[in-house]
Amino acid sequence: MTITLFKDGFLFTEKGTFQKGDLLIEGDHVSRAFYNGSPPVPDTLKPRNIVDLKNRYLIPGFIDAHIHLRSLALKSLRCDLGDAGSADDVLRLMSEWAGSHDDRFVVGVDWDESRWPERRYPTRDMLDSIERERPVFARRICGHIGVVNTPFAKLLEAEGVTPDSATGLIEEHDVWVAGRLSSPDETLISNSFDGAIAALHRLGITGIHDIIEPNQFDVYLKGIAESGRRLRIAGLVCTDPKKLDQYREDSKAMDRSYFNIEGIKVFLDGSIGGWTAALNEPYADSPRMDSLLVPEERLARLLRECRDRGYMCAAHAIGDRAVRAVLRQMVDYPKNTRLFRIEHAEIVGAEELDLLRRAPVYAVMQPNFIRNWGGPGGLYEERLGRERAKLCNRFRSFLEAGVRYCFSSDGMPPGPLYGMKGATHHPTPEERIPPGEALLRYTVAARAFQNGRWGQGVFEEGSRADVVVLSGNPLETDTDAVSVLKTYVGGECVYDAKKPEGND
Repeated sequence: MTITLFKDGFLFTEKGTFQKGDLLIEGDHVSRAFYNGSPPVPDTLKPRNIVDLKNRYLIPGFIDAHIHLRSLALKSLRCDLGDAGSADDVLRLMSEWAGSHDDRFVVGVDWDESRWPERRYPTRDMLDSIERERPVFARRICGHIGVVNTPFAKLLEAEGVTPDSATGLIEEHDVWVAGRLSSPDETLISNSFDGAIAALHRLGITGIHDIIEPNQFDVYLKGIAESGRRLRIAGLVCTDPKKLDQYREDSKAMDRSYFNIEGIKVFLDGSIGGWTAALNEPYADSPRMDSLLVPEERLARLLRECRDRGYMCAAHAIGDRAVRAVLRQMVDYPKNTRLFRIEHAEIVGAEELDLLRRAPVYAVMQPNFIRNWGGPGGLYEERLGRERAKLCNRFRSFLEAGVRYCFSSDGMPPGPLYGMKGATHHPTPEERIPPGEALLRYTVAARAFQNGRWGQGVFEEGSRADVVVLSGNPLETDTDAVSVLKTYVGGECVYDAKKPEGND
């Protein structure tokens, strides 16, 4: 068993502060933290590895509690539109990609019109100008909206999906159908997971709660296994609880220290950017309010079946109408029920906050969203109006109400240090939380779902040896100026900034 000593650094504490200290790891578990030299590290200890922190900062590994690993992997096989500054940029980037790739489909991902001067979607005619023979599909960053060209529209119509005849727009389930039809070769998909996991390591992410699509589950498992990189994964499959036993059976060969199927994911609504989040009142820039994607009777059945089978149920609810609907179904369960999650909970009014306080539920939030789309002139204000936008991502209100919650990214973009700034610099000052609290939400709070399998507390004895070395103090320094120097999973260094070529 390898013994590693991290010495002469600053260790994160459960109080959300840093203290001078050393950390001892034995094998893949934390043995002991020595804070402020009390007690001192025993002289008899003979660690095989000594990591001199040189007054750097050591934290438990980041957990991204809501991400889509497969989508992150597939991004390397598609045209990345994240930096597009206009619809014309989308046209240019996808045209260049189409000219250099002979794939059957031309697929672009992650455009975000809310950052463009003209704030208009790409159109069917634009995509037709790229290709009139090959199918072309451009998916919005939220994953709930997309646009297709004429050849792709014909493929969708054969599947019973009818895109808007004028714009080529598709929404919600139809976007998933388009993604399934345009899925790359299985070998390419499985090979792409290695780079995606390496990218997470560079961000200091040692564990994820992954939203897993039910199609190509065998390819998903193959990609993770063949990568060989260590990453703890708690899987939530978009399926019915009655089918979950089969997914657990299919994944039984995976190392349970690193991979477990925890439960299901169900979508109650869509996204604010696509006007598909279900609201109690119409959007400020549209008469739409949108309805729930799942009838409340079916939601009640799903919650009951998950409770009876011991599965987690993660309910995607962004708009206040969707948040209220799911919480009304959860609130009467015993407070010690630890199986229910609400994903996003972006728009929360007084009634929803009271239900959150009383319901046995964890909220999984994304502070990167408020950084991306909050503030004057941002997407939230455009879609909801200035006053209602203040009800978005209410981190301080949740904290004061005693709501249990943790942080994640939904992959937009992944990166806890990026997301922390959204929580500490919320455009509504009353909703800001201290940086130490934000860091706890990305580490300790996110581990609470695993019933101790990934460890509890901060550097608690017996916890998994998943740690990250930071270049600076994220509680006192602009997190944009803090970088990940090293990432360890199970006591093994999986990323070293000084040896980038050895990590990829």
